[in-house]
Amino acid sequence: MKSVLLVCSIFPPQIGGPSTYAENLVNFLLSKNIKTGVITYTKDSFEIKAKNKDFSLSTISRNIPLILRELVYLIKLLAMASQYEVLYAQSTIPVGFLAFVVSRIFRKKFILRVTGDHAFERASDKTNFVDSLEDFQNKKYNWWIEQLKKLDHFVAKKADQIITPSRYLQNILVGWGLALKKINLVYNAFIEIRSEGKIELSGEVILSVGRLIPLKGFDCLIKIMPDLLKINPSFKLVIVGEGGERKHLEKLIRENNLQSQIILTGALTKQELVAYYTASDIFVLNSSHDTFPNVILEAMAYSLPVIASNVGGVPEMVEDGVSGLLFSSGNKGEIKKAILRVHKDSILRERLIYGAKEKLKDFDYDKIMERTLEVLS
Repeated sequence: MKSVLLVCSIFPPQIGGPSTYAENLVNFLLSKNIKTGVITYTKDSFEIKAKNKDFSLSTISRNIPLILRELVYLIKLLAMASQYEVLYAQSTIPVGFLAFVVSRIFRKKFILRVTGDHAFERASDKTNFVDSLEDFQNKKYNWWIEQLKKLDHFVAKKADQIITPSRYLQNILVGWGLALKKINLVYNAFIEIRSEGKIELSGEVILSVGRLIPLKGFDCLIKIMPDLLKINPSFKLVIVGEGGERKHLEKLIRENNLQSQIILTGALTKQELVAYYTASDIFVLNSSHDTFPNVILEAMAYSLPVIASNVGGVPEMVEDGVSGLLFSSGNKGEIKKAILRVHKDSILRERLIYGAKEKLKDFDYDKIMERTLEVLS
């Protein structure tokens, strides 16, 4: 294989796991002298100029109305695709569907990366949505969600090969009717990022990171803070991320008079986030659904003991009592118990940090990128 076009929804300077993954892959492909291109949406109305002139970058503004935006994306994708052997789409909808259409026109190899269930994520953005991803596979929902389900499955079935970052999600894809032999388990790789500066946070800092959406369970962490503060008044909760739940979380903080004990930072760059990792003492992730949260690897790398909900692909990253502590999602009692165990037991804390460092070896950057290259080839 001599050339790859990454068909993305997000790419730096936009932040997020998929953006970081795409940037790391581009750098790896270029190091192997593979011609690389990227097409992506951008929040800005202008095109981002590629810092590295060795790869082509084409962008589509998210400010364009939806239907016109997808049409512009398709036109630009058509203009680029003929120059590449492989189209590697980073999600099913909409970019995976567009990549499929173009791959058939030009008879190109179509590889798809599936990191979640797009239809489920759309449905779970609603505050009253409580179903698990497993339940979601078999239950019926409104017409729009059912159409998204069908389109998700259609695009996945049309891919020549699929890359997915967890066994948990691999099993979900088999349930979609895909052959196991074309679903390639390739974990996300971790690459350490240096902080651009340091921050000073007083007290014992509990850090949580993610989009401010219901399934991340940040409201639960806020609600347990009064009980934790009775035991250790120096606890401070820092929540990094942005999203539709922000106003709800701010209200909870005010109602519990926790303005001086809880910080909502908003969205941060990777470099800014590293400063918070290094300034914190405990990492907690209370998701009700997660296929492979990169933030766990990041917390492990920066020597934070990890406490996480036992859902989705998390147990593939965190072995309970060895590389972290697991709890039932949303169980306030279990979360408080886990936090206090790490707070009180320095030997346990150091053992978990050591176990996490050992676990990180499973996510070695070079090995995982080489495995990705095998699938793309």
